[in-house]
Amino acid sequence: MKKQPKSKRAIIAAFIDIRKHTPVEKMTVTNLCKVAEINKSTFYVYYQDIYDLSDQVENDLVRRITNRISHTECAFDDPGAFTEEVFRAYGEN
Repeated sequence: MKKQPKSKRAIIAAFIDIRKHTPVEKMTVTNLCKVAEINKSTFYVYYQDIYDLSDQVENDLVRRITNRISHTECAFDDPGAFTEEVFRAYGEN
């Protein structure tokens, strides 16, 4: 997996930090950039807006979790084991 640029990692870290106490609808690019210590133009290199950032962070998390689930076929055969595996994968990410 290719390492992300420092500025992109800063944006994502700031987003996650702000998102802990602020709904996406109330977030601003200006505030996020201040927390990430980047220029707004840098934000727009990677994302169209806050919702694009939110979607990409969410999609990356879902991808990482689903990649850690090794036995998807047990979802119907053994839902308890499948649920445990999903929660374990979620906890690791």
